[in-house]
Amino acid sequence: MEEEAVNEESPQENDAPKLPKWAIVGKDVAEAEFERWAEAMGLTSKFDVSLLNKKAVEELEDAKGPVIRAIMAGNLTVNSLGQFVYTPISVGQDGKLGAVIFKEPKMVDIRDATKEDNKVESQALLMARMTGKPQTNLIHMHQRHSSVCKSIVGLFLG
Repeated sequence: MEEEAVNEESPQENDAPKLPKWAIVGKDVAEAEFERWAEAMGLTSKFDVSLLNKKAVEELEDAKGPVIRAIMAGNLTVNSLGQFVYTPISVGQDGKLGAVIFKEPKMVDIRDATKEDNKVESQALLMARMTGKPQTNLIHMHQRHSSVCKSIVGLFLG
């Protein structure tokens, strides 16, 4: 009698998508964390794609992309208050920031930030208000980190 070849891997292991080398959690976990954040911030209905037009869905996906990737990489988490906590890789000035906690912006913060003529200054002011970090430190942040932070701010404003 011939013995059948036994597949030692479970079916679940075969079906699980492989993580990119840079990721520590899967996209499904990252998206669940994003949804947990959106619910905690009261943004769930704002992100309901069934209520958005095609352009708004594309803009939402563009803003979510850096956030989902940062969660997958382990640089972005959601704390017990439902706030995003971003930890930049320690590079130059970015390493001095430490963990950056994003609180929900107030209308006064948005108003004050929109008074700025310079878009970078405006974004940095709003980020500073949301995080409690010095605006001067945020302005010197590397692009790889600022793209995630700007996406978080944009999710509130968009």
